[in-house]
Amino acid sequence: MSPAGSISEEPPEGFPNLRPVVTKTLVKGLIGLGAFSALMQLSLANLVNYLVFLGLSMGILASYMYYKRSSSFEVGDDSIVVRRPTRLIASLLRGRLAKNELTVPYDDIVDVTVAQGILAKRFGCGSIYVILKRGEGSLHLLGGGTAERLQDIPNPDLVCKYMVDRLGPYGPR
Repeated sequence: MSPAGSISEEPPEGFPNLRPVVTKTLVKGLIGLGAFSALMQLSLANLVNYLVFLGLSMGILASYMYYKRSSSFEVGDDSIVVRRPTRLIASLLRGRLAKNELTVPYDDIVDVTVAQGILAKRFGCGSIYVILKRGEGSLHLLGGGTAERLQDIPNPDLVCKYMVDRLGPYGPR
C-alpha cells in the first residue's frame, strides 16, 4: 500500500471511453421551452407561429445534444484523451464532423475536482475539471493557467478517484 492509498484495481463502468450524458440537456431544454410557453398568450391566430417556433427549438436542441454526445473522454493509466468535434460551421464546410483531440499526461495535471448540480446528481453525471500545469486546456482560469473539462460524464466521483489514484501524493506514478 502506498502513502496515498492503493490504486483502484477495477476502473469505473464505461472505461476507457466515456461519453457525456445528454438526458440532462434534454430536460433542461424542455424546462426552458415549458417556461417560455407558459408566458405566451396562445390563440388560434398565432398557433402556427408557435408550432414553427417549437419545431425549430426542438431541432436546435437535438442538434446540440448530438454535438455534445459526439465528444468522448478516454481515461487511461498514463493519460487522459479528450476528443471533441471541431466547430460546427467549419465542420459542415468540410462535409463531416472532424474531431479535436487533446492528450493530457498525468505529469501535466495539478489538480482534479468534480462539479455536480441538482439535475446532474439526479441523472448520475457531473463534470470533472482537470487543472493543468501547461497552457493547453480549453478553459482559462482566473488566476492564470488552464483546465480541461470532462463534461457530464457518468459516475464522476468514481472517475475522479481513479484519476487521483493515478496521480499519487507526489505526482504521477
